[in-house]
Amino acid sequence: MRLKILRASLILLVSISVYASEDLQTELQNAQAALSAGKYDKAYSEYSRIAKQHDHPFAQFSLALFHNIGWGRPVNRVEACRWFEKAAKGKVVAAQHFFADCLVEGVHRKADSVEAITWYEKAADKGHVTSLCSIARLYINGTGVEKKPEKGLEYCRRAAKGGNRQAQLQIGRFFWEGDSSIHNPDKAKMWFEHAAQARSIDAAYYLGQVYENYLKDQNTALYWYEQAASQGFLPAYFATANLYFFIPPQTNSGKRSAKHLAKTYLWLSATKRASDNPEETAKAAQMLEQINKIMPQTWLADLDKKVDQHLAEYNK
Repeated sequence: MRLKILRASLILLVSISVYASEDLQTELQNAQAALSAGKYDKAYSEYSRIAKQHDHPFAQFSLALFHNIGWGRPVNRVEACRWFEKAAKGKVVAAQHFFADCLVEGVHRKADSVEAITWYEKAADKGHVTSLCSIARLYINGTGVEKKPEKGLEYCRRAAKGGNRQAQLQIGRFFWEGDSSIHNPDKAKMWFEHAAQARSIDAAYYLGQVYENYLKDQNTALYWYEQAASQGFLPAYFATANLYFFIPPQTNSGKRSAKHLAKTYLWLSATKRASDNPEETAKAAQMLEQINKIMPQTWLADLDKKVDQHLAEYNK
């Protein structure tokens, strides 16, 4: 939650100095300080007053975030979309993207993908290039527009070729997860590699999937899964643990190596404690029972400490 606050704070604080008078800038900064401190009621009250008295787009955008994320109140997508629309018309770039999402989903008024594309393009023209991949999804799936997968891919490719790692990740996912009209594991691998080189942990996880399920290279798959897992990417925990679990015993001794045994325990424990997937946690618990039967109990204290440290750092 605090990370989301800080991200929103950065958006707002960078923009306040450009769009606000000195007095209004102070009011906005005070509201932002209350939000950053977790004083939700005070912050919401201040932003509401500024939005009503000054019709200020960044106060409107902040109110949208309150309702969209649920800061100090239940999530209310309808109210969030109303405020995103006001802020979008006030030329807040992120709000233009989120308002387009609202139009696609038909949250606060009738769904309209054609109008959504207009707003995604406005956001992309102002630097929010991942909005192009949102347009791509509409054409790929035929959501409210004629289905044109290649046209959709070209939108996202524009952003990916510009070096945006989120766009590179997204076009990789289109090629990896798409239907037969666009499914292309080799192109998916290429784009995932670009994004992974730009330090996308999501891309590292998807590279693991490509190597495990398409290239049938378990060792390289394990490398990429563990790259993602070690940086706190939850879906990679069980994928990493599972590959370690099924590494064959050493041929000379018929036993698991100490390294592989310890790694299996670490990632199974992390899965059991942190995963929000009930099926994964159940499987991890069953596999841990088997590992505990063969792993020296003297290792437990040190390994559990490492799991504690990892989860404390990445799963706050």
